Amino acid sequence: MSVLENYWPQKSRVEECIMTEAESLSDSLLMAVHEPMRLLKRHHQTGEEMRADEQALFDFFLEHNRPIPITGSAGVGKSHIIRWLGAQLERQPDADKYHTIYIPKSSSIADVVRLLTEGLKGEVYDEIRRSVDGISQEIKVSHIAEHLALKLRLCLDEELQKLQSKLDVNYQPKPEETQFFECLFTHASGLQALLQDSHLTKHFTREGACLYNIAERLYLGVKDTEGFEQDYQMYAEDFEIQSEVAAAAIDAQMYIQNSQLLTDPNSRNNAAWTLNQVLYTACGKTAEELLKINPMTIQKVVRSIRQQLFADNKANELVILIEDFTTTTAIQKEFIECLMEEEQHHGTQTLCRLKSVIAVTEGFAGYLHVRDGILGRTGYEWLIESVNQNESETLDRIIDFCGRYLNAARYGNRKLADMFKKAGNEHKWITVWHDTEVTESEYRPRLDAFGYTHQEYPLFPYNRLALEQLARKHCISHGQLQFHPRSILHYLLRQPLKLGRESYLANTFPPAKWQNFICNTAVGSQFSILSEPERAKTLAAVWGGNPTSIQRLSNVLPLEVCDEFNLSDMDQVLDISAVKPHPVAPRGNNLETSNVHNVAVTTTQINNPGNKPTSPSVVNDPDIPTEPKEILEWREKLDAWHQGSSTLKQPDAAKLRRWIAEGLDTSIDWGHYLCRSQKINFSKIHLPVKVGNVASPVLDLSNADAFKQNGDQWIPAFNAMAAYHHYNKTWVFEGGDVAYLHYQNFFEEVIPKVTEHLVSQERKLLSSIAHKLLQGASFIGAEGANARSGRKRLDAILFTTQEKRQYKLLGDLDAQWDLVSSRRKELRDELVRLVAVRKPGAEPYAIDGPLVIDALKQPPVKEPDVLDKVLRDAPKLRSQIFPTIELLRELFEGDKDAVEAASEQIQETLSLAIHTDVVHPTEIASKLRTSLKAWSKESRTKLVKDLSNLQLSDDKENEARLLQDIVSVDAEQYEVAYQLFNDFELFEKRTSALLITKIRTQGGEEIEQAQQDVFNQLDMIEQQLEELN
Repeated sequence: MSVLENYWPQKSRVEECIMTEAESLSDSLLMAVHEPMRLLKRHHQTGEEMRADEQALFDFFLEHNRPIPITGSAGVGKSHIIRWLGAQLERQPDADKYHTIYIPKSSSIADVVRLLTEGLKGEVYDEIRRSVDGISQEIKVSHIAEHLALKLRLCLDEELQKLQSKLDVNYQPKPEETQFFECLFTHASGLQALLQDSHLTKHFTREGACLYNIAERLYLGVKDTEGFEQDYQMYAEDFEIQSEVAAAAIDAQMYIQNSQLLTDPNSRNNAAWTLNQVLYTACGKTAEELLKINPMTIQKVVRSIRQQLFADNKANELVILIEDFTTTTAIQKEFIECLMEEEQHHGTQTLCRLKSVIAVTEGFAGYLHVRDGILGRTGYEWLIESVNQNESETLDRIIDFCGRYLNAARYGNRKLADMFKKAGNEHKWITVWHDTEVTESEYRPRLDAFGYTHQEYPLFPYNRLALEQLARKHCISHGQLQFHPRSILHYLLRQPLKLGRESYLANTFPPAKWQNFICNTAVGSQFSILSEPERAKTLAAVWGGNPTSIQRLSNVLPLEVCDEFNLSDMDQVLDISAVKPHPVAPRGNNLETSNVHNVAVTTTQINNPGNKPTSPSVVNDPDIPTEPKEILEWREKLDAWHQGSSTLKQPDAAKLRRWIAEGLDTSIDWGHYLCRSQKINFSKIHLPVKVGNVASPVLDLSNADAFKQNGDQWIPAFNAMAAYHHYNKTWVFEGGDVAYLHYQNFFEEVIPKVTEHLVSQERKLLSSIAHKLLQGASFIGAEGANARSGRKRLDAILFTTQEKRQYKLLGDLDAQWDLVSSRRKELRDELVRLVAVRKPGAEPYAIDGPLVIDALKQPPVKEPDVLDKVLRDAPKLRSQIFPTIELLRELFEGDKDAVEAASEQIQETLSLAIHTDVVHPTEIASKLRTSLKAWSKESRTKLVKDLSNLQLSDDKENEARLLQDIVSVDAEQYEVAYQLFNDFELFEKRTSALLITKIRTQGGEEIEQAQQDVFNQLDMIEQQLEELN
């Protein structure tokens, strides 16, 4: 039964009190959850750093009238400390003299102007406000992005001109200018070409792209309530333009090629860095031209505010707190100048004092342009530390941070505001929230079981180990635990508390695999007897720190925690005697005197009991059975891999693949599948999380969802493999019977997948070989190669041999005959290897014919091969001979008498032409006589008959039949017929032309009569021969 319901903040209070952006917090909430920052104060000239606290920063702030930069990585709390400084000002005795203007990090450039002019009266300010208010109705973000691209190009051109002017006078750059000059010289012209190319410009300005995001931030600000980071910078990944290069202009392509922009990460980094150097200028010009915001107007506004405040009271001070320097990018130069403007002019004070603090994200290029100017006046830069050398210290900070927010959310915003108002200037005004119905009842031990922070804040619904597990999931950077407030607020508090309360009230929290946490398999396997084993695994993985044994879990997970989450039956597996008594928090609310630690220890102590603890240590039970070191190491590696906290190193992954491959080799009965026995290549086994996976896997276990679903079964099997090989491939060891079952279950699951894949591959290979053999059979003219009967086709590919044809083949088929014959032998041997029936160790004694016949029914697989080249040549050869064959078929239809008659007609026509002296050219007559003699009566009749019977199908599905037709043609005989018809066609054209000329010049009945005789003869065959060529 759940009894700590009131300690779980209501959803509405979570939403109003646990927010990721400091700008959304009220002053009371801000002070209630404030965690003292760790600061470094860095001297501008010497670079010397010294540690400092917030009070030192506040004192420095009160003392100096210059902009104070506070830098740090994204999410470390820069805006939070800005708000804290403002809240501290309001608590000063002379708070009335400070006129404070906050510029939130979500502000657009128009918002900045509105905030500065808020409350100012007069037509000048009214006009400024009207101009800004009218912007949103006139301009599209895409238009601003395109304008920004144009301004970037122009700014680069300006910088290039400046550089050229300096080079003309032999200017020697300063050390800090070297990088800019080098990058400008290398990239500026090329970047101009990119931004001028309409195709590539769309890559940068389309919705969601870098320049679009910058334009949107400039115009609309940041609207994401979850802390979306949208800064004014370009990055190397913005130049991933591979898909757009082909359509780019030639000058853009030349720059991309010469600078190696697509292949060299340094080149992309330098290109982005170069644009960032002029980006703030381009933003300023865009704001001025499109948004009608003149930077000089900002200076005028700030000066007017200072003049008015000074006129009202000479003690007044203007305070401008900027939560993110990027909000002023478009006006930053002029804005910084107005923040540094002296209050005295010619010895007379006319302006009130001005204090300002600027939060800057590390690496922001725009800040580097004004940094020296700011620090030259201020002298110091303040840095917020985010990473600690001591991981335990970082974890303590995270847990205390969560405790403060939990305590505030239990109160709610309204109660906090009342308490803060009544407290006045009291430094310590917030107390620990408690439910007396719990703290003064028998349920107090249950609350205590979840533990407390150093300041006594109850950690429920978390405990120390749960927060550590969540932090290690969401607050790791470069392998190191990091104090990152935004991530802590979002992932550790806001989302879990909002989404989990209903399931907690329904007694179903934590759900199975909550936040994808995976329980150690050695522990999780013990929960099968419980009513809700999957929820128990989550509790052990998170609130128990995911230990490697039940004994260690018993040491750190109090049964009261199980009871609160409706998992009381976990006492069936936990060793109750091992649970250490937990300390009880003091019942008072004095935050100064209490220093209570949670009973739970860190995950590091649980799984590495030899380490020196930072909290109460875990006592190792001497009765816990010990396993060999190698097996323990494998268990830890596999569990960490399964849980996602680390990857499996390449050597370990390779070893695991070998074990799986060996298990498959010994478990698969290939004879059962009518397949040849084959050894599994271990590199073809894909493991989860893509640990060194290669292409074309035999067994693919890499699917992340499958790993989450089946990991609880796979990991014990992998552990069993490690033990099996450790004990010399036997199961004779303690727990070997259980390990064997895990091992067998795994292979029973995967063997069908492996055999299905390999058999499928084998059948595809068989089909490919069988079809190629059929092609070869067609080439040699084997009987049955084109039959419909599967048995005849089988005989053709296996048993038919053919000596080389006695006649010359068309094209270069003669040269390919030997290659085809050799290839057919290789393919036959491979076919026999695939389908031969044999006893182990013996020679094959039969062929599985039906298997081959079935393979021939499958569509042929297109693969490069000698036979494929022959097939590719077949359509060309068909096109070469088809017109002649088609003509022969139409002329003679295989009729012997028709062939002889055609020959006689050609002979008569030749004689008539000679007789009338109209042969031209004269050598053609000799060629025709020779051709007619070569084409003897018997051979020409057989040739015409054979060629007329050819089908020469152009059906791509029947290429083998086409090839068989082509290899049946005697190339020499075909050439004689082709040459005869070709010569006669030439003879006919030349003779007719000469004859017409003679008639015109000589006339005469004899010639006319000869002409008519020749024409009559020609007309008989002219129409039949016109298609020869």
